[in-house]
Amino acid sequence: MSANLVILYPHYLFSGNKVSFSIGESNHSESNIVTGSRATFFRGATAEDSCTFIVDLDALDEAERAPDYLYIAGLNLSIKKGGLVNIELNGDDASDFSGATLACGQADVDLTDLVGRNQEDFIIETDDSYTKRYWMGRIENGTGTSNFKYEFRKMYFGQWFDPIVEPDAPAMQKISPMTGQRRHLRSFSLQWYGLSNAKLKEITDRILIHRR
Repeated sequence: MSANLVILYPHYLFSGNKVSFSIGESNHSESNIVTGSRATFFRGATAEDSCTFIVDLDALDEAERAPDYLYIAGLNLSIKKGGLVNIELNGDDASDFSGATLACGQADVDLTDLVGRNQEDFIIETDDSYTKRYWMGRIENGTGTSNFKYEFRKMYFGQWFDPIVEPDAPAMQKISPMTGQRRHLRSFSLQWYGLSNAKLKEITDRILIHRR
């Protein structure tokens, strides 16, 4: 049984080995898709018809190689800049993706397909039935879109953290904007009771170990 609230994090980008990432500008590098605050973002170094991020999961157990989702934060930046985009999460047992399997995807994504506080983000789930060694998150030109420097804030894909139990009385606090800020900040406080030892180990090994 799954909890209603799961946690998304860059599972495969944390735990897998980088194979090939599209190159970003010096001040907006490809590392920004994983690390840093939401204010940091990736911008391609050159105008292209796509951008891709490939990881090798050789170090992960077989059970960890079946992803749950693909999440792209700030995809609105690309859509406003270039136009419609196609989104894909592909898996393969070979690094050249000659026999790639499409785990999830959507064609001609526009601003109406986005979610979140200001409709900036995109998320799509898989059916969790594809177990592959190599995985590739990909954004490419949609219908009528010319090459441009792709731009977005974060890209996560892999398995989400499912605590199984629901959080106890989650609370949200709205913090008034400080000088120079345009929007209120929101802080969430979550506590879980009855989390199993296995789940405590999972969140430690997969998420907390990467804190900086």
